[in-house]
Amino acid sequence: MSLPVNERSQECGSAGAFREESGLLPGLIGRRVPPCVDARGATLPESIAEWSRVRIGGVDQWMAIRGRRRSNPILLFLHGGPGTPETPLLFHFNRELCDHVTLVAWEARGACRSTSRSIPPETMTFERAVEDAIEVSEHLLERFGHEKIYLAGHSWGALVGISAAQRAPHLYCAYIGIAQPVDFARSLVAVREWALDAARAMGNTRAAREIEQLGRLAAEGSVPAWQIFLAQMKWATRLGAGLAKTSFGQLLFRVFLPSPVYSLADKVRYVLGAQFSEKHLMPEAEKRDLFSQVPRLEIPAYFVHGRLDGQVPPGLTEEYVRGLEAPAKRFFYLEHAAHAALFDEPEEFQQFLVGMVLAETQTAR
Repeated sequence: MSLPVNERSQECGSAGAFREESGLLPGLIGRRVPPCVDARGATLPESIAEWSRVRIGGVDQWMAIRGRRRSNPILLFLHGGPGTPETPLLFHFNRELCDHVTLVAWEARGACRSTSRSIPPETMTFERAVEDAIEVSEHLLERFGHEKIYLAGHSWGALVGISAAQRAPHLYCAYIGIAQPVDFARSLVAVREWALDAARAMGNTRAAREIEQLGRLAAEGSVPAWQIFLAQMKWATRLGAGLAKTSFGQLLFRVFLPSPVYSLADKVRYVLGAQFSEKHLMPEAEKRDLFSQVPRLEIPAYFVHGRLDGQVPPGLTEEYVRGLEAPAKRFFYLEHAAHAALFDEPEEFQQFLVGMVLAETQTAR
């Protein structure tokens, strides 16, 4: 049995108070999950707000847990990257989800708080990531006494998540894929075309020239495909593929850096963990093709995608969902969102999750 070591949040604060407390001092000290409180600012007796450390696959891994009632459904969130947790963003933009679910933001092996020099590099594999996700799910079921949980993954986390759902369907009420990647090879071409079109439309000749060069390198096969993919992704992000309503720079300075969820040391560790994870896991992304690898799921499957996503082609995901065999499946667009759809349109995302996913699957819990 895994025994968690918790860092419980002691301060009280509503969602509004959390915004007010986000500043220089909380952003330096950090490691505090914002508590769930009543109208007077008192912590709700049935709530939970903590960092929890658990031994998973022989490695200490951290998860931030927040929820209004411990009896609510559990939603395990697998972050993107690889190696880039979205914990501060979740508790900023999507904190109201915690009224409906116990939200668990797991920081995977090698990522931010779960990175360490003691992690054997040979364990940084896609297969181990899927096994870790299943082990985390089993831990949550044991700890909270539920029969099943909900599993959601964003981008890279959706690759891990859908594989976990395929392998261990008995653990989950439903699977939720957010900006679900489905085919690396086809995405490589589609992202390059999107970025090139965007660069030309904006008159960015330097971007267009470098993206065209990446296309030539891909055709020659002289550079690993995953390295070309990352280079294309950087340009696509600069050209607006990731966020439709703000920029990553604004998120960095307005949300991430001031967030009390991480300490200053964590924010440094974040960069190191992302580099470590990317180095070892991105080469494995080349091997992912859900059309052949995950043609069927045994649980309800829901997919939500930003219509303006230029990092994971929404049309390709929609094609995959049409052919996917599952007891129930839905594909839903957030019309004015890009790759980070749950942060671009948090209210619409909550309506999708609560009004559709939970409403249609609660009896499965």
